[in-house]
Parts: sequence; structure tokens; C-alpha cells
Amino acid sequence: MKITAQEEYGLRILLRIAGCKDAEGMSIPQLSEAEGIGPHYVAKLTRILRMEGFINSTPGYKGGYVLRLDGTREVEFVTVNFFDSMEAVTRFAGPDYQVPVFEPEAKELLSRSEPIANHYEVRAAQ
Repeated sequence: MKITAQEEYGLRILLRIAGCKDAEGMSIPQLSEAEGIGPHYVAKLTRILRMEGFINSTPGYKGGYVLRLDGTREVEFVTVNFFDSMEAVTRFAGPDYQVPVFEPEAKELLSRSEPIANHYEVRAAQ
């Protein structure tokens, strides 16, 4: 039986996650380092695995919004994500959490992006 490289890497990631003893699971940077696969490719593979229902991910992620503003020359998007702690943000984005994280497919569609991801504490909510 022949399998593609993408299928092999996906299986390796599934096995690595299944063997993880940490209740928090593994982050994309951790999977990347453990398997010797680039983080952007790991993000792509885990997205596919998540969309197909093989994995659940992002412990501490509490949802979010994508806001859109149609300008005269371009369309602007602002993403607001909610996490239960800065530790959860670090698990999601890695130790350099001020660098914005994008799915590879989304990044390809952007003409530009902000160089820094700002993090705020929610003080009031309805």
C-alpha cells in the first residue's frame, strides 16, 4: 500500500498526540519540534485533521470574532480571539506570542498584516 507524504505526516502527528501524557495536549510548535516538520506544515496538517474530526485542539481557546471593513481600496479584517489565560495564548502561539499566527491558507490571501499581535485583558462583558 502506498501513502502520500502528507498522509504519513498526518499519521505521525496523530500518533504523537495519542501518545502524549500531558492533559493539555501538544502545541503546534511542540509537534513541529518532536516530528521535525516545519510549524506551518504542522498547522496545515492539524487544520485538516481538526476539520475531518480526528482531533480537537487549542486548549484554553474560548472563541472569537472576525471583523470586516470594506474600504475603498482594500478590505480590512480584524480578528479578536478569547483565551482563558496568557498561558493558553502561549500554548497556541508559542513563546513569541506577540508574532501574529495565521493558517497558511489565510496568510496567502493577505496583502499585509500587522507585525505585532496585541493582547488585552477583558474588563467588562455582557
